[in-house]
Amino acid sequence: MKRLLILFALLVSPLFAEVKVAVFGGLWPMPVILSFLTEAKIIYIPKASVNALKYSIVSEIKPEFLGIPYGSNEGIEELLALDADVYMCHIADTKLYTQLQRAGKEVKSFSVNVENYDLKMTLKQWLEGVGQYFDIAKKQQAIIGDITQAEEFIASRIKDSKAKVMILRSLDNNQILLGGRSYLIEKSGGKSVLKAQKDSLINLESLYELDPDVIFITNFTDTTPKDLLDSKQWQGLKAIREKKVYKLPLATYRPYAPSLDVAPTLLFMAKKTYPHLFEDISLGDVFSKHFVKFYGINLTQKQVDLILNPDSRAGIIQ
Repeated sequence: MKRLLILFALLVSPLFAEVKVAVFGGLWPMPVILSFLTEAKIIYIPKASVNALKYSIVSEIKPEFLGIPYGSNEGIEELLALDADVYMCHIADTKLYTQLQRAGKEVKSFSVNVENYDLKMTLKQWLEGVGQYFDIAKKQQAIIGDITQAEEFIASRIKDSKAKVMILRSLDNNQILLGGRSYLIEKSGGKSVLKAQKDSLINLESLYELDPDVIFITNFTDTTPKDLLDSKQWQGLKAIREKKVYKLPLATYRPYAPSLDVAPTLLFMAKKTYPHLFEDISLGDVFSKHFVKFYGINLTQKQVDLILNPDSRAGIIQ
């Protein structure tokens, strides 16, 4: 019932108070999705989201994020004290979800694993969930449609090419964690070096057995391409020898997770993997047009450069 009242308030009268949303637990990407697509008043965010916002263009475009309270390991009393209209969390945050429901609060949980970590379908489900409280149906349709167009465009150009691609999730004291979620790799025309659809710790010997053609580094680590290219331990890898090591772009959020930037990220990866097949594609233009089309925002050249060359501090998970 409360959900219906919230949606009614949004649709019927701009005089109603803003809908207060608290995002907690493992739902790190959601604050940005809410901010760019809705009029939600975000009153709490996960601590792990902060650096991705602080050290990216988001802090310039949405400076209000720098003043929003954040935390981790929240207790039920702390969350109830926020008195949010809607609470949003990761599906794994079952205890707090149940406690909030029992307290009569409106709470919605989201999964990051939809159809075997398919980022497009995960984002679609997330936007449908957000759409229960905010009128974003047209935006949702346009964003998902744009991802499908990017997938089809890339597939039409790559055809039979299948480079071996690796996503480095993190690197900490020689602990090599590879990203096993293969959607970004497969839809940008590559073949994942991992068979399992899960993040996997491997040693240096196993890394050499995989010997990727291309390496992409996520924004969940402060490791940079230069770190790998300068590492004596990695010098024998094909991707290192050919200098095909890239940091994933960082626009609204870290794209290895569900984000609004799936389509331009796929084009980024396709062009880096197969530059000869995408010579006519300007990645700067791709992101600039994306921001105008979906958010009504004209990026400066400095902001475009920061998207394509992210600040490594954005990868530090607090």
